[in-house]
Amino acid sequence: MRYAAKVFGSWQRGICCALAWFGVAAGHARAAGQDEWQAGGYALGAHASGFGPAWGAGGGVDLQYGLTDAWGLRGAAEGAWMAPDGGAAALLQTTAGVVYTWDVLRLLPLVEAGLSGATLRAKTGSQTNLGVQVGLGADYLLNRHWSMGLIGRFGYLPLALSGDKALRVGTVALRLSYRFD
Repeated sequence: MRYAAKVFGSWQRGICCALAWFGVAAGHARAAGQDEWQAGGYALGAHASGFGPAWGAGGGVDLQYGLTDAWGLRGAAEGAWMAPDGGAAALLQTTAGVVYTWDVLRLLPLVEAGLSGATLRAKTGSQTNLGVQVGLGADYLLNRHWSMGLIGRFGYLPLALSGDKALRVGTVALRLSYRFD
């Protein structure tokens, strides 16, 4: 029993208490519906291939508009600082597409798809590509307006506007969103 108390320390108990409080005290919560807007910001980890494999971190913003209770339009812009073999690089990506959300009590699984454009700039050059992006994730409703979620996205951008290589971008994002109603 003493071992369990050491493993499950005070910060873990604090997280469990906070999650229980959000589950009990948050009141009525529901997903963004028809004719409602949702804005969010997120921190992300990214991996891109263009000038060689590169890992990095950054952030982004997104905006969604509900067409129905399940379908919505989505626009996003994100950026990340990368570290490819040749030094530092910057990744800028924008996406416009659709999102489908299942409303399962407080947990909202979602699927995203859209057209994407990305620019990867490094000391060795830059390239701009167009392609598609798909995403899979879930949001947890904290209360009527706020939600937090985890979303993984993959972009395949084969159409090179500048440069000569296809660009592949993968991100994992932790998002905090606010729903206007």
